[in-house]
Amino acid sequence: MDGSNSKVLHQNQRDPLGLSIDFTANKLYWISSANGTINRCNLDGSGLEVLDTLKRELAKGTALAVMGGKLWWADDESAQLGTVTKRDGRNFVVLRNKTSGVVHMKVYDREGQKGRNPCQVNNGGCSQLCFPTSENTRSCSCTVGYNLRSDRSSCEGVDSFLLYSIHEGIRGIALDPNDNSEALMPITGTLFAVGVDFHAGNDTVYWTDMGLNRISRAKRDQTWREDVITTGISRVEGIAVDWIAGNLYWTDHGFNLIEISHLNGAYRSVVISEGLDQPRAIAVHPQKGYLFWTEWGQNPCIGRSRLDGSDQVTLVNSGIVWPNGISIDFEENTLYWCDARTDKIERINLETGESREIVLSAANVDLFSVAVFGPYIYWSDRAHSNGSIRRAFKTGTNEAATMRSGLGVNLKDVTVFNRDREKGTNPCARSNGGCQQLCFHLGSGRRTCSCAHGRLADDGFACERYEGYLLFSERTILKSIHLSDENDLNSPVQPMENPAFFKNIVALAFDYSQSKSGTNRIFFSDAHYGNIQLINDDWTGRYIIAENVGSVEGLAYHRAWDTLYWTSSTISTISRQTVDQKKVGAYPRQAVVTLSEEDHPHVLALDECQSLMFWTNWNEQRPSIMRSTLAGKNIRIIISSDILTPNGLTIDHKAEKLYFSDGSLGKIESCDYDGSSRYVILKSGTGNFYGLAIYADFIYWSDWTRRAVLRSNKYTGGDTKVLRADIPHQPMGIIAVAKDTNNCELSPCRHMNGGCGDLCLLTAHGRVNCSCRGERVLLDDNRCVSENSLCNIYTEFECGNGECIDYQLTCDGVAHCKDKSDEKMQYCDNRTCRRGFRPCYNQRCVASGRFCDGIDDCGDNSDEAFCSNTTCGSSEISCKDGSCVPMSAWCNQVIDCADASDEKNCNHTDCSHFYKLGVKEKDFISCNSTSLCIHPSWICDGANDCGDYADETNCQVSHGQKCEEGHFACPSGNCISSVWLCDGQKDCEDGADEFQC
Repeated sequence: MDGSNSKVLHQNQRDPLGLSIDFTANKLYWISSANGTINRCNLDGSGLEVLDTLKRELAKGTALAVMGGKLWWADDESAQLGTVTKRDGRNFVVLRNKTSGVVHMKVYDREGQKGRNPCQVNNGGCSQLCFPTSENTRSCSCTVGYNLRSDRSSCEGVDSFLLYSIHEGIRGIALDPNDNSEALMPITGTLFAVGVDFHAGNDTVYWTDMGLNRISRAKRDQTWREDVITTGISRVEGIAVDWIAGNLYWTDHGFNLIEISHLNGAYRSVVISEGLDQPRAIAVHPQKGYLFWTEWGQNPCIGRSRLDGSDQVTLVNSGIVWPNGISIDFEENTLYWCDARTDKIERINLETGESREIVLSAANVDLFSVAVFGPYIYWSDRAHSNGSIRRAFKTGTNEAATMRSGLGVNLKDVTVFNRDREKGTNPCARSNGGCQQLCFHLGSGRRTCSCAHGRLADDGFACERYEGYLLFSERTILKSIHLSDENDLNSPVQPMENPAFFKNIVALAFDYSQSKSGTNRIFFSDAHYGNIQLINDDWTGRYIIAENVGSVEGLAYHRAWDTLYWTSSTISTISRQTVDQKKVGAYPRQAVVTLSEEDHPHVLALDECQSLMFWTNWNEQRPSIMRSTLAGKNIRIIISSDILTPNGLTIDHKAEKLYFSDGSLGKIESCDYDGSSRYVILKSGTGNFYGLAIYADFIYWSDWTRRAVLRSNKYTGGDTKVLRADIPHQPMGIIAVAKDTNNCELSPCRHMNGGCGDLCLLTAHGRVNCSCRGERVLLDDNRCVSENSLCNIYTEFECGNGECIDYQLTCDGVAHCKDKSDEKMQYCDNRTCRRGFRPCYNQRCVASGRFCDGIDDCGDNSDEAFCSNTTCGSSEISCKDGSCVPMSAWCNQVIDCADASDEKNCNHTDCSHFYKLGVKEKDFISCNSTSLCIHPSWICDGANDCGDYADETNCQVSHGQKCEEGHFACPSGNCISSVWLCDGQKDCEDGADEFQC
């Protein structure tokens, strides 16, 4: 079976086909297609028999099989399959018609594969291939590129050969131009293979695939293959192996990065991220601690740095245009490169950058790659003989030899696989230099440790966890971003990808527990599996918390109760379940909110301190943001206007503010817990916002249109920065995993009531703003005093502890009494409104004079239902357009009248204490024409921030400006989303977006 002792058994057979062996009888069968016969003989060729009983029926036999007492045949001309008796070829039976094109057939027969031979046990002692040559002997053999050692059992790869890449895979050939043999079993299954390198010590080949966007490796004998890097790369061409430290380097000219990882893809890290312009080829010198690369950008060059990216210098920046290939001559300490535009191969001293020489200069060439080994240089030329690999002496290229031709324009990289390259050592060679993650040799015996995930500890070797990070879902993978240093492109925690458990991750939540357990718990919903899972952020301890939960897009964790809350838009419920069901008082899985079929709860957020939960509702007719207690009681709508598809929702606990995004309207807004003080933070195009997260002074979001993660200042919407871009899949849920993200105890009002004697309110900036209930006056020491110690029986409510609050604040879902007596169910569910007040649908009581005043005082708009034209009440004042607003709303630096007439001709226009937006006072200026204050960056931005367009007048017109598709050009040159056209709000400074509607 090893191909030796070949023998012709029979000649003059006319179109013999369908060889088959009868193992029980030791007979060989075949069809003589031209004769229409079935033939058989002994396995040594003797005893030839011809079964000619089929001449009439078998017109063009193509396949034959044997089992038991039957022969199974196929006839292409009649398009039939059938059987005959094995003994004499009679009993012709057709089993199947209309079956043509059969060229071979086998009958599954377990009994036919019995027996023993010397290769059966331990592969016959052969390291690669074992061939039985008799019942008692065997012969070992080797695959392409390997030779049998003297022991005649084990195989040894050839020491050196040339590797090259074409789009379809990696090939290997002998270094002798006269030797046409292959030196590598072809590596196939690639789409656009480009860069290639090797690790001779591990007998492994590495390559990049720009079509599949991955970096892969395989054993030279093809016994093992795996993908090393599968995500987060754009256009990776160059690849280089540091065989001493066991690191892999690559260039990405899509992201303008040079990255590194261990050879298995672990500890992926960015080495160089600044100053690169289309990096292409790359090479490393582990003994000297150097990294080299080429750039194709505006200023083409060849750069050098230490292996950790430090000490960057430019070696060559003149006389080059498209430096494609790069190679190191380790023997002569020189660096070679080829240029696809200048049609040259050149070299320099790799340490000094001097002694530049032209090695090859030719016309009508297309140089892509160059390699140096021994006395020769090798290069790929896609213009010569329809794609060739050529070789010449380093000392002179006049007598170049062609090693392979006709490889086509898809020919890319060349390198010489050789063991001689991997000589020498450095401090990273042993035990990774003592480093926990990455070890870099800096030359002259110096080394430094680095952390791909985490920060370097004080000992210079170990890696420590960061205090917090941003985590987001790419559907099939979880990735992280630094919160402490946005310019650090590495991942604070290692990305997690497991196709067996991660198919479509949508919602995320977390339990910050690393201070006591060393890791944090991450909760996530997977829409593919319809479940909610838990995993530690070192990606251990995964298990399923809840099955069959439907489409979960909202997920929130209550730390004090160890309980998970989630929304299910498919069954219109909000449910909860304690994670540890063994805990005393654990909640079993239960629905706490059940809405109508038209309601679709999406995103969810909790405030543990006030026992409130908030969610977005995608009701097609009445979209809204809703609120209830954690038990699902006292459900109410807090936002119902100017909202379509509220995607994101998060809480700024330090300021007790809600932030929400609307994908259809392209806005991020903030408001108080009751929906008041609503303010637009950021405007963008439609479909741009999905997930939201708050941390420190920034708001973060996942952007479906850009396929990116961005952040902006949470007060002004300015200082926008793209943190990650070109994400392969739409980014989904996003959370800020940090100690204080969900900690409502950090609210200044939680400690000594913020120093306030009565109400402690917060600005958006989280600053305490003391206030007094009723008609009491705030003193300088933040105490509230009143001339009368008793509550007004008509307009106030007396709390259980004796304090007085505004009667209209009772039963509104927010406790205003310190003892929460104004929200007790037994009071709110059974009371009738006082004289002078009328009931709302949601159980609140509002002054009769506030009904039908054009303002939603009830919170559910029930005070404005079924109203006809009315005049303003005694405590109201008329806007210029005839609508009514309370007198208290006049000149309060908030637009209440649609025409802003309530904020004109006001005496108080001071911006030094403008706290309502929660921003730094020094940054704001007065509108002058109204009492409002604006940020300078808002001037001439197309938005009516002053209320009367004063900030949008006298703007320079940009007649030449063109707006992107889906946007409308205002006369000033500003661009606004087309969604804002004819929406009743003037977004252009002159209101042009509302003309001709």
